[in-house]
Order: sequence, then C-alpha cells, then structure tokens
Amino acid sequence: MPREQRKRGRKHKKGTEGEAEEPAYQEEQEQTGEPSWIVQSEAGPSEEHDANYPFGVLDPDVKAYFRMVDDKLKGWQSGYEEEDAGLVEGEDPNETRKMFLNAALEELNGKELQLATDPECSVILERMMHSMDDFSRRVLFDRLSGAFTQLACHRFASHVCQTLVTLSADTVSRECRGILPKPSTTDEEAGILRTMTELIKAAYDELLPALSSVVMDHFGSHVLGALLILLCGDNIPLSISATSGLARSKKSTKYRAKQGPMTAIIDGPDPSIYQKKVPVDFPQMAIGMVKQLREQMDANSVRSLASHKAANPLMQLMLQVEARAELADEEGSIMDSFLGGLIGDTHNEVEDIQASDYVETMLRDATASHILEAILTAAPESVINKLWDVYFKGKLAKLCVHPVANFVVASAVSRLSAEQLEELWEEMNGRWAGILKHSRTGALRSAIIRATEAGQGGAAVEAVKSAFGITDETEKKDIVPCMLTCMSYSAFKDANLQVLSKPETTEDAAPKASYRKQPDADPITMQGSLLLQALLRLPSPSNELIISSLESLPIPQRLALAHHATSARVIDALLESPTVPHKNKRQWITAFLGHYQELVDDRIGSRVGDLCWAKADTFLKEKIARSLLKYETFLAASHYGRFFARKMRFTLLQRKPEEWKAAQSAATASAPPPTPAAPTMHKTTTAAADKTSNTNRTLAPDAVLTKKRKARAAEADEIDALFSAGPKLKRPKPAPARADGQVREAERASKATTVVLDVGGDKSLAGVLDAIKETRTGEKGGAKPKKKRKEKT
Repeated sequence: MPREQRKRGRKHKKGTEGEAEEPAYQEEQEQTGEPSWIVQSEAGPSEEHDANYPFGVLDPDVKAYFRMVDDKLKGWQSGYEEEDAGLVEGEDPNETRKMFLNAALEELNGKELQLATDPECSVILERMMHSMDDFSRRVLFDRLSGAFTQLACHRFASHVCQTLVTLSADTVSRECRGILPKPSTTDEEAGILRTMTELIKAAYDELLPALSSVVMDHFGSHVLGALLILLCGDNIPLSISATSGLARSKKSTKYRAKQGPMTAIIDGPDPSIYQKKVPVDFPQMAIGMVKQLREQMDANSVRSLASHKAANPLMQLMLQVEARAELADEEGSIMDSFLGGLIGDTHNEVEDIQASDYVETMLRDATASHILEAILTAAPESVINKLWDVYFKGKLAKLCVHPVANFVVASAVSRLSAEQLEELWEEMNGRWAGILKHSRTGALRSAIIRATEAGQGGAAVEAVKSAFGITDETEKKDIVPCMLTCMSYSAFKDANLQVLSKPETTEDAAPKASYRKQPDADPITMQGSLLLQALLRLPSPSNELIISSLESLPIPQRLALAHHATSARVIDALLESPTVPHKNKRQWITAFLGHYQELVDDRIGSRVGDLCWAKADTFLKEKIARSLLKYETFLAASHYGRFFARKMRFTLLQRKPEEWKAAQSAATASAPPPTPAAPTMHKTTTAAADKTSNTNRTLAPDAVLTKKRKARAAEADEIDALFSAGPKLKRPKPAPARADGQVREAERASKATTVVLDVGGDKSLAGVLDAIKETRTGEKGGAKPKKKRKEKT
C-alpha cells in the first residue's frame, strides 16, 4: 500500500470469530461517562481550582453571550452606538435598551455566583449593575446573600460586592422615601423579595462574626469600607481623604480605566438631585462594627493593622467613626490602642507619660503614618494637646525634615491652639532654613495657614523671610521667582536661574505662545507655589510682601507666570483671596490690557484670562473687549483663544454698545462666584463637560427622542410658537404733523409691515397653508380654480 494512503493509528486485532473487538475507549467511556482523553486525577480537583471557582466554572457558551452583552453595553456607554441604528421610525431607544438588558438578566438568572467569581464576567456583571433598576439590584443582592463573606474575600467577586454595595445607596435612599417598585404577579408567586435595607442588614450580620479576618483580607477590606460608608450616611460625616483610600486600590483603578466608563444606559432620575438618606439604625450599625472589632481584637492585634496595607485605609475610616460617635476618648478604644495607651494614662492622671516606641516608629513609617494623620484629624482637643507635648514639642527641627514625619507634623500643626503656635515660632526660630535644603515645606505651609486663622500673620512672614534669607535690601521682583524655586535667596542669585523668562528661539523655529519649560529642566516647584498661595491669604498687611513682588514683575514675566501650570495658581490665589485689596486685583487685571491676546493663546493662560474676566467689572470688561477688537481674527484662529473670544461678543459691542453693557452687568450680577479650576482643567474639556452636564439631566423615559424626532419636534415648536402668540405686529399710528416726504416714508413703512396670518384654532400644517393662500388671493379656501379650456371639435 502506498505510504500516503496508510491510515494513522494503532491497528486493532480481530476477534476469534472474525468480529472486530470494541475499541478500548468506548468501554472506558461507558464506565466513566467521559471520553478517554479526560484523565481523572487520583487526588481529585486541585485546591487552587476550588478557590478560584468555588461555585463552578461558567459554560463557554454563556461566557461568549455575556461578552457580546459587554460589547453592546460598552458601545452605548461610550456613545459609539448610534441611537437610531436598527430602530423603526418612532421607536424609543430607551425601550430597546430595556428589552436588551432584560434578556441579559434572564440569561443571568441562576448563574450570579458563577459570573461573580469569573475573571472575565465579573467585570461584565459590574457594568450591568449600573443599568439595573432597584428591583433587579435587589434580586442580585438576594442571590449573593448567604455567601457574601466568601464573595467579599474573593479576588474577582469582591469588586462585584463593592460595586453592588456602593450602588445600593441610591436604592436605600429611595426606600427611605417610600419609593418601592411594584412586584409583578410572577414575582409574587416566586416569593417575597427582601428590600435593599433588609439585604444590607443581612450582609452586615453575615460579615460581623468574621470581622477580624475580613479586615485583614486584601479584598474584603474594601467591601467592608464600602459598607461602612453606606451605613454612616450623612449622620456621621466622614472626610474625603479617608473615603478616597477605600474606593479602589491603585491596581484595580488602573484595570478599571482600561474597561471604559461604567454608567447607566437607560435614562432615569438623577440620584444627585436629592440628599441621600439612610435608615435611623444604619449609623448605629456602623458604631456596632467598631465595637465588634474592639471585642474581637486585643490592643496588640489592633496595632498590627497600622502597617497592614489592606487594613490601614479601613482603620482610618473606623477611627473617624469612633471619634464622631464620641467613643475615642475612652480607655481601650481603637485610638487608645494605636497611641499605646496614651488616652488611658490621661484618664488615670499619670503625671509623667513616656513616649511609646511604637508611636515613634509610626511617625516614620510610610504606611502607619497615615493612621497618625487620621488620629490628628479626628481626635478630641485633649488628646491633641497631650500628643503635641509628648511626641512633637522639642523635636520639630528633626521631624520637619524627615521624608515621612513631616506630613504628620503638618497635620498636627493644623490643630494647634494660638499659644501652641507661638511656641512653634519660638522653637523653630532660625531653623526654618533647613527645610529648604530637603524641600520639606509642609510644616511651614501648615503653620502659615494656621496663622491666618489665629491672627499671627506677622510671625508667619518673619518665618518665611528667615527660611529664604530675604532682607530689606532684597529686590522685590526676585522674591516670587526665588520662592517658586524653593531655594534660598543667595543660592538663587548664585545659580542665575531665568525662572520667568521667554525661551530663546532661532530664526528657523517659530516662537511658541507658551513660556513653559520642559519638566526635567523646570525650576518651578509645587512646594514654592503652595507657599505663595498660603501667604497671599494672610490678612493685610502681612500679604503685602508677596503682592508688591508680583506687581513689580514686568509684563513678559507676568505672562510667563500665567502660562505655567504650577505658578498660575499664584495668580488664582491673588484674585480669589478675600484679604487682597480690591485695588491690587484691579491693577493686576488692568496690567494685561494690550496683552490679553497673548495671555489667552495658551492652555493654562486661557484659564487665567477667564478668571480675570470673571473678576472684572463692566467698565474693565469693556476696556478688555475693545483692546481685543483688532485681534478678533487672531483669537478666532487660536485653539484656546477662541473660547475667550466668544465671551467678548464683538458684534454686539460694535453695533449696540449700551445693550452689550447691560448684558454684561446682568451676567455679572447673576453669575455665582467663580471657583478656581483644578490644574488639569482647561478649555479643551469644555465639550466634554457640556456633554456630561447634558447626560446628567433628569429625563423621563418618554422624553428620550431620536434624532429625527428631535428635529421634527423642534420644527413643530417653532411653528406653534409663531402662531400661538396671535397678532403681535400692529400698523404704526400716523404722526400728527409731518412733512410730505415723511408722510410718504410712513406710507411705505406701513405697506412694508409684516402680514400677520390668522389661522384661528387650526394650527396644523394644512391650516397654515390655507392661511398663506388666503393672504395671497384675498379669499378663503385659497386661489380660484382655473377654468378648463373647451376642446375644439
């Protein structure tokens, strides 16, 4: 037999009676019920397989279906899917999305635990939760109940639990207002579904016995944090710094960013229009969680959580809950455990309290120091005073320059009394220069802010002069550039840095509008900018040092200051500070006249120009607008300046100046006080902001229109508005006595007036057309029909 025609495989021997024997794999398949190539392990399924998939592996066909659902939801959430794609004319896209989501929920039924623990489908389930209504979320939460503790500690299901608890806050708030979805007949036959409030309480009761282990779990701690934030509500206000650390880990946030936006695909009521409410017993449950942790863990176990990266953010939140409930100032509290029994010694009136080595270590630990910052933020005043005397007083010179401890010192300084602040100035007198060498200006900035509240601006200015080596002989125009570099004045002069200077350009290269330098060669520091902003908020005349230095800068340096992303915040503080005199703000705005076209032709400078425009009165606005009339074409072609040019309204200014002034005065009177934008906000985000603001409006499901229906509705509204108002134009009355020429002109004007159509009650398109025909022919019913010609025979 030729080689190419031979069959591969092992030959089978024939039976004794000429019958072929049954293949061995068929007998094996009959015994085990599986093909022979599936080999069962003698040891059974691996432990790793059970840990990753505790509720079984999802079917591949089901996973493929939910991948298709995910692609569709991504398209709708990102705006890539067209609303009219595949829709019949007049069909509501909202209803189409509801039908699609309901079909996906039907497929989800009974597979919730498997999808939550699947690496791919857990993210899809999170995306679907944002579009679920209250009833669907309750069903999903009910299916996860009973295994919530196991899911909270799972690598993938923990994110599902965290998202579900976070989104359930809106459902709980609506339930507190008595807004409950009506169950259908099929739901009543299936059983009574618990409310979201009852489901939250069930999850709380399930997690509470295993609280000590879930707190230290890398995934479960985030779920506990989300649950604690929900339980607190507005009754126990929490700081943003503590809640932000519990949102998601850096790795999870980076992964979620790749998944695209997760928003609702079905328009509904905006949850931000009302204040969120929680039941009365929810805050007591949050306090009960803190008490339960104190019972399950001793002082040493609580101290071990300070350096635990997963438990540290949750403990910061629990410290705030404990302090707001007035339970921190007790012996044996969580705060007392972290402070090494300091609160207990204070209540026992121990005279000489020694510093704890544990707290000294926390001061210098990158992770545990956050616990001390949370304590200094939320602790009562008696604890702050004792902490300052034991751990900070007399050691400030070393702690202020430590790479970690300086942040804790800054938090402590913000809670000092006026007497303790005076002790700080005395202890650090002549030692402030050391912080510049290490670029640790946090404690000095915090002291300046505290001096603003305590009325000690003079001492703060003297501390800044001592730190930078500024004397009376120092040139005013060098003070701000020197402080921006965070260098001493002598080192700044020796380095001969051109901080606020226009970059040199060659003849071949065109000069750029921005004066910003490359980040690697940028001498301007964030620490210096923050110091200047804090000094500008000092009461007058303490802020005169910085104001006079800014006013001494020439126009090129002012433009460079406004075009830098870091130093532009100094101008914001100058114009926003309530302690800066109005004449100085006006002088700064006026100084840019003739240079506003250069100012706004920049990503950062355009934002500064907006702030100057908002702070200017009507007279100054007119001067700014008239100075830019000849640059109208330049601003229209500018990528950033065109947004500023829209506010000028040049056409109205040239034709009707008085009406322009009235409009600007009305806008200034009705506009809210401007808020300084974040460093990353600029004009290019205007379109995205407008799009976000439009999507956040509250719309009923019936109000969602397609593009064609929107166009027809707009056209119909214009016609109705035109004819519903009735006859508005009247013929002008003749003047009593005028010349012949004037009479002729009046007659022409009366003949040229617009003819008003009387359509009566019929506002349809046919009625409008009949009215137009009536005005042309003078008879009702349109033009007379033409007579037919007689055909010649």
